[in-house]
Amino acid sequence: MSVTATPKRAIDPGPDNVRPGPRPSGPVPFLHGGTNPPPRGTPPLPDLYTIVVNRLGYGPRPGLRAEWQALGPNDDARLQAWLNQQLAHGSIADPEYDAVVSAAGYETLTKTRQQLWQQYRRHADWQVRGLPIWECEVEAIVRAAYSRKQLLHVMTEFWLDHFSVYGWESNTESMFPDWVRLMRTHCFGNFRDFLGEVARHTAMLYYLDQYTSSAPFPNENYARALFELHTLGSEHYLGVLDPLSVPDDGFGNPIGYVDNDVYEGARCLAGFTFSDSIDEGGDTGLFYYRDDWHDIGTKLVLGDILNNGANAPEADANDLFDLLANHPGTGRHLARKLCTRLVSDDPPQSLVDAAAAEWNAHIASNDQIERVVRLIVLSNEFKTTWGEKVKRPYQLLAGAVRATSYQQDWAVDAEDLSSLLSRLDQTSHGMFNWRAPNGYPDARIKWESTSPRIMTWRLMLWLTDTTDDVSGLKRLNAAAQTPPGIDTPTELADYWLDRILDRPVPAEDRQEVIDFMAAGFNPDLSLDLSDEDNHDRLRMMVGLILNMPENLMR
Repeated sequence: MSVTATPKRAIDPGPDNVRPGPRPSGPVPFLHGGTNPPPRGTPPLPDLYTIVVNRLGYGPRPGLRAEWQALGPNDDARLQAWLNQQLAHGSIADPEYDAVVSAAGYETLTKTRQQLWQQYRRHADWQVRGLPIWECEVEAIVRAAYSRKQLLHVMTEFWLDHFSVYGWESNTESMFPDWVRLMRTHCFGNFRDFLGEVARHTAMLYYLDQYTSSAPFPNENYARALFELHTLGSEHYLGVLDPLSVPDDGFGNPIGYVDNDVYEGARCLAGFTFSDSIDEGGDTGLFYYRDDWHDIGTKLVLGDILNNGANAPEADANDLFDLLANHPGTGRHLARKLCTRLVSDDPPQSLVDAAAAEWNAHIASNDQIERVVRLIVLSNEFKTTWGEKVKRPYQLLAGAVRATSYQQDWAVDAEDLSSLLSRLDQTSHGMFNWRAPNGYPDARIKWESTSPRIMTWRLMLWLTDTTDDVSGLKRLNAAAQTPPGIDTPTELADYWLDRILDRPVPAEDRQEVIDFMAAGFNPDLSLDLSDEDNHDRLRMMVGLILNMPENLMR
């Protein structure tokens, strides 16, 4: 594809690419019958393989359980071996992902920041300017669905939420391949290094208006996010308290931050911008420090006095990043967020404390984040927690592609792809589409609410129903993927339950799937899957399994 081509998502949808209609009125039936969801309860703990592939990856794939079993004599040994492999992601061969990406012909994903700025951001055609974000959007699904580097992408997704940037703006959309690459590069590394790189990236500088901040007119947007979201967290916010009256924690650290720290932090960061003209270091889009915009006055941040009026360029900002990255409160905040993502919405305090201690003990380590992830994943709390988190719509989509071998041309101008992405947007989990700087919610209550669930249900059913315009075949050809000899409703239900979930399900849930496929007839009679009605019912059964509560859990 050339950069002048128009991705289908940029044009009005055609007849087969329309938005779903209005939500039906009245009560919505649930799989278990009735119009009310079943009691949540506590689901039974599955085997460790199930926990790992659903929480540290994007779900099972055919053959994956056999690979897990071959890793060691017991689950603890397998987890250790699996984790070692995933953390050494640079040595993992990824042929299927590489083949899909190669076939899609993406143009922008390997471009440098300067190339993205000069070739796309400065392009007069808005469709060309938007190509980088479109390619990032599609490649994120491809990576989750096909890559063997599952933990790498799970953690990249975590940091994209933590350092959240809305991608669909003029100065961010063209820079997004480099932004995602930054998240991926640092996701297991040292947080202080990560923080400094984030602060100097064009996408963040633009998104929170830091690029406009000068000594006469400091902008507090990024400084506020830096304290409240990226480091100490809102749990350490003390309001308008006098900064000189903030008590310390017994080790010389203030117990939290106040508004004055944010104001002073904004002053430290004045002059952080990017170069967009010959007069400012060249038209590169790269970080540019304007010394003439810097505030040379003394600042008081977290009880420390910064700048005696003779500091070197960027020294105030670097001192600010040091203070924030080294504060124990940052370790506690990040430890809780990591435990929340990897274990449960309300992780045990003992695990949070252990993760925070590990974080703060390795502040200077190049593998600081990796060490904390390892501690969490190998903990007993990780191994014995299940069903306290749900998959978000993007994760369900990637898992559906993984489990069903859904056939899709993943080039940005491919048929049906625009419709798929539009339906994902309607679940409230469109890629890079969260406007606020706090990132997509990580709590199950958000994703169990009515609108995301209904729209995700419709997305899963659409996957089973869409047709390739060229071949005329269903993109999810369930009959063709069902092995010969499996043709009764009972056999079909068992095969696809195992294919998608890769674990046993409660007997009553299994029976409901069998009954759906049998449609009132004998569930042990053979069906002719070449018959259109039987094939349609099989596809709908697959969609039903994709929407089962058991498939939502992680």
